[in-house]
Amino acid sequence: MLKKIFATFMSFMIICCSCAQKGQTDVVFDDVQSEYATSNGSLCKEGNVYYATANKRLFYYDEATKTSGLLCGRADCNHEDMSCDAYIDPSGAGIQIYQEKIYWIENLSFLCRMDLDGRNHEQVQLLTRPDNHPLMAGLNPRFSIYGDHLYVSVVKEKVNAGKAENEVSVYQYNMADLDAEAREVFRKNYPGGQECNYHCRFYQNMIYIMVDYGGVGNDGQFEGDLYQYDLKKESLEQLWAGSLHGYVFNVVVNEEGVHVLANKGIYEGETRRTSSRVYTYGFEEQNMQISEVVDIPQEEGFLGTGFENGYFMFLPGALMESPYRIYDWDGNLLREGKVSGNFLYCIGCDDTGWLFKQDDDSNYPIWSYKVIRIPLDPEEEEEILIRYSVSMI
Repeated sequence: MLKKIFATFMSFMIICCSCAQKGQTDVVFDDVQSEYATSNGSLCKEGNVYYATANKRLFYYDEATKTSGLLCGRADCNHEDMSCDAYIDPSGAGIQIYQEKIYWIENLSFLCRMDLDGRNHEQVQLLTRPDNHPLMAGLNPRFSIYGDHLYVSVVKEKVNAGKAENEVSVYQYNMADLDAEAREVFRKNYPGGQECNYHCRFYQNMIYIMVDYGGVGNDGQFEGDLYQYDLKKESLEQLWAGSLHGYVFNVVVNEEGVHVLANKGIYEGETRRTSSRVYTYGFEEQNMQISEVVDIPQEEGFLGTGFENGYFMFLPGALMESPYRIYDWDGNLLREGKVSGNFLYCIGCDDTGWLFKQDDDSNYPIWSYKVIRIPLDPEEEEEILIRYSVSMI
């Protein structure tokens, strides 16, 4: 089962299908790039060009020319203020690419866009939720463009009849008619005073919504709900509910099913490591199973686990360097090494390799940012795709 999943991940890079209107046949779209879903919109790709956003700046890396930098081509720009074409404020939800335009949401509610070369910034529409609250107001706001629709999701803290609750909601907007009222795709309440997070993944006219809650306020225990929303039938179905090993780090969907990585920090004296489990909801089996590959040896100091396209990565914590190890789903070590700098975060994996960012302000007032690629082929060297630093004073 696991080898089959691994092979599927490698050959099938999670091609997304449109959220078509009723009666429309399935059409394949590349609008939601699941390879970079871990980045929550901080990385995407159009053609040969990667686009990355950090600290209200937009960067690019051109695979064909091997050039990179801020996405601003104005000769008179010093790139130091909001007038720079590379300046955007995406409300913590990143960017999306749709019909050769880069989209983002500013000030919680304004849908904005620009050309792929950074020019022609414009506000497209003021969007609000059906409850008239700002579009992105709440915790963990995210947005995606799938087919010809925009989806916004958020966790909203509220009090209902004197009881604290976390409301997880997903709304759909028609890109062809943004004046139309948003459609509610998902809205559920979960216990307040606890951690509450979610992941939305789009696959073949379905949205898979994984909610995990608990942790602090629940004796460290996590529970999970998995829902499937059929975009053609406009119907919601709960696929699974149960206990989880830890908080959900990532969710990947392919033709086999929905794969959920749950991580838990384990403290042994002064040593902290990350224990991981992979839960797979098989479309054919219609049940949730815990994968048998979870017991990959984890040495002391491992701080994080990446999960993209059938791989695990463990990142030991170290000062000014980041060692890494990459395993396949069977626990075989594929490659290991280290890159300079710390604060290394996985933001995706595509057919060129693993992609990481270093977003470091530990040397304040200097802020530095890198996007690093670690090729799948162990014979190929790590490479820095984007490098940038600036004084924040």
